[in-house]
Amino acid sequence: MEENKDASLLVIVLDTNPSQRIIREKPHNLTHCLDSIVAFANAHLMQKAQNKLAVLACHHHATQFLYPTPGKPLDIRQVDGQYEVFTLVEKTIKQKLAHMINTAPPLTTPTESLLAGSMSMALCYIAR
Repeated sequence: MEENKDASLLVIVLDTNPSQRIIREKPHNLTHCLDSIVAFANAHLMQKAQNKLAVLACHHHATQFLYPTPGKPLDIRQVDGQYEVFTLVEKTIKQKLAHMINTAPPLTTPTESLLAGSMSMALCYIAR
């Protein structure tokens, strides 16, 4: 019980809606933001071994958990001396986000993000 008392949960909600001007005008900005978010998430996990992380992506058609994934995690091996958990977080988030973007229905007109639903999912995850 004492271990869970010291644990901290960080939940990150990413708004990846392609209707945003910053993404429409410079799509590579999403990659830069994602790299910064992964670095921030890894810093959180590095502070204590008990710390937990959840990452959600909010798109124009759906909201999904990018990390952690239900079921079996990816088979990750240590890369260049990097801590396995950091590699797992980075690869899982990028892979799931790429899948979400690639399977999204075509955007015909600018739409709103599903941010309210994403926040609800995040709060439910925290409260469980």
